[in-house]
Formats: sequence, C-alpha cells, structure tokens
Amino acid sequence: MKELYNLISKNKENKSCVVISGIDGDIAGEKLLLIDGEIAFMNEEAEALAECQAQVQSGISAGICETTSGQAFVEHLPMGSRIIVCGAGTVGQEV
Repeated sequence: MKELYNLISKNKENKSCVVISGIDGDIAGEKLLLIDGEIAFMNEEAEALAECQAQVQSGISAGICETTSGQAFVEHLPMGSRIIVCGAGTVGQEV
C-alpha cells in the first residue's frame, strides 16, 4: 500500500489522479490508481476494479461504481497544490 501513496505524492506534473477503492463484495479493501486515465497501481486482486476505468474515462464523478464483483468508490484527487483565499482586500485569509 505504501507504493500507492508514494505514486500519489510523486505526481508533481499535475496529472489527473483517480483512486478506486473496493468497498464490498470480493473487491473490498482493494485499490487501483489511475494517472491520466492509465493504471499506475493495482492490488493483486483488484482486476475487477479496472471495470470502473471506462466509467471514469466517460466522465463519472466521485461516487459509487458498480462492478461484477462488488461496489467501488471513485475519488478524484486534486491536481497540484492550491491556496484558497476567503474574503477580499485586508480581510482575506489563507485557508
């Protein structure tokens, strides 16, 4: 699992990252990482999660993906670092 987190943290090129996590059935606990739509990481038993790859490429937002082996959660990770400023002028603060 450490490999998955290392791949996510090394995404310095602001490529799109999607993590698909099995939440029930035979795929519970399995993980798959897509970087720019391509499989970058997959657990040994996570082949069924690849079924969600087509749904992600067709525009599915974060949420539940149905596979033949159970349900999975799709999470789009933000690209790059961001600062959000609330307020305007002298009352603006970093969050």
